[in-house]
Amino acid sequence: MTIFSAEMIEAAVDEHGVKYAIILNKGNTKCIPESEAYNETLYSKPEKAVLINAMHNPTWPLPAVFTDRERYLHREIDDLSGLHQRIVRYLRKYVWFSDDNSYDVVANWVISTYFRHVFRYAPLLIFDGVTRSGKSTVLKVLQQIVYRGSCTSNYSAASLARQIEMDRVTLLLDESIDTIQSDRGLEVCSLLKSCFEDGNLWIRADPKSVRIYKYHVYTSTALAVKAEGLPEDIYNRGLRINMVGMPDDLELGDIDSVHEDDVQGDCSPLQLRTELYALRWACMGGVNADNVPVDWGSFKKKATGHFTQKIDKGGWKDQWYYGYVTGIKDAPRIFGRARNIASTLYTIGMCTSSDKPTIEAIIESENANREVIIDTAEALTFSAMVTAGFNMWNAREGFERVGHTIDADTFDRLYENISTTDVAECYNAILEGQGNAGRDRVSTKTVTAKLLALGFQYERGKQNRSYFCPEHPNFKPYFIRYLGMWMKEYMSTFDILSEVKKP
Repeated sequence: MTIFSAEMIEAAVDEHGVKYAIILNKGNTKCIPESEAYNETLYSKPEKAVLINAMHNPTWPLPAVFTDRERYLHREIDDLSGLHQRIVRYLRKYVWFSDDNSYDVVANWVISTYFRHVFRYAPLLIFDGVTRSGKSTVLKVLQQIVYRGSCTSNYSAASLARQIEMDRVTLLLDESIDTIQSDRGLEVCSLLKSCFEDGNLWIRADPKSVRIYKYHVYTSTALAVKAEGLPEDIYNRGLRINMVGMPDDLELGDIDSVHEDDVQGDCSPLQLRTELYALRWACMGGVNADNVPVDWGSFKKKATGHFTQKIDKGGWKDQWYYGYVTGIKDAPRIFGRARNIASTLYTIGMCTSSDKPTIEAIIESENANREVIIDTAEALTFSAMVTAGFNMWNAREGFERVGHTIDADTFDRLYENISTTDVAECYNAILEGQGNAGRDRVSTKTVTAKLLALGFQYERGKQNRSYFCPEHPNFKPYFIRYLGMWMKEYMSTFDILSEVKKP
């Protein structure tokens, strides 16, 4: 067996503490004990270096291997649904989540760390809460069962990138964004955005030479952060799980003593990670299962249909198919980053019979993210633009918003008479309503620049003010796009796209 062409090299340890390297190459597997790796008659010096490094380099908890090779190769593997239920039981023993759906979502995320090579996206888990809410504990709990879990609280973006490139670790980052405004914090955020999608490169230049470093950084990441806020483009690449203090009468296991307290049983971390490693190995072509354990291609195709097709059936007419399957009435459209996240976690949820709690958590997280994002300058500017339109509508048409819609002609009449100064007035009124009355007013020039960045055309008109150009081909499509992003509750109010195409 050629070590350098192996599809997989994993370290493992047997019940006596002897380390092994498990090599998978074109469907053939070999378990090499540490003593054999030093045998220069069996392996060349470069091969020996690879084997020894594989056994001694890991900083993550290792799966178990049996000294009886045949027992290892043909051991029974629980199906994904059974594994998922056992992971949930393990999580409940050591972690308290206020939302019951979080257990299913986190269990599916754990499974996703072993199969991220199957998916295009690796959603982030963001554990957000105050001090002593259990954020650090949940990372320790996850480290015991995720694929190559690397838990750390002191690092730089460059060191993380090297870890991912060399060892394909799952990142478990404690209090990682405390100094978000510092250069170090911004670098970490830049890296995390790249980790989300397969194929992304994190590129940095060596300041002391002309060399360019390129890191392949696609990996799964869990963050534990204080309630100080993250950048929008971090939140929308993951699921936010709020950590609050658990009930006083609840007693949890001690994860710091897990090696003494929980060494046996089907929910022990050693047993769980061993079976997860074995399942990953089997799906990659190993021979310890009679059939391929999971047909990922079939489930991924099914998930795509659930998010792109609607059903025309009885009381479910014109409902998204995923809503019909999970029994969620009036299920919203899943698109954009939420769709990216769902393409991984919902697909796994279908395999583990936890698709409903998983998609409910994704929808809830998307709504929570929108509440965070709505406070950005761009979102506030658009909100002020919509408010200015409603003010003009009520003043000119005499309509209240409830029960009425704005058609394309009415929309044109309204917005051709709204100036960027009107939007700036609404912008500052919104800030005052949020409790910012004491701050300096935002200038019309600043708001106008934001409107232009959003893609809205305007031109100089009467009284030397700038007025919107709603007849521009992209004006209405952009308006509807941002309405869907930031103000979904008003989507049904605007019926303005009947004669235009989206950009």
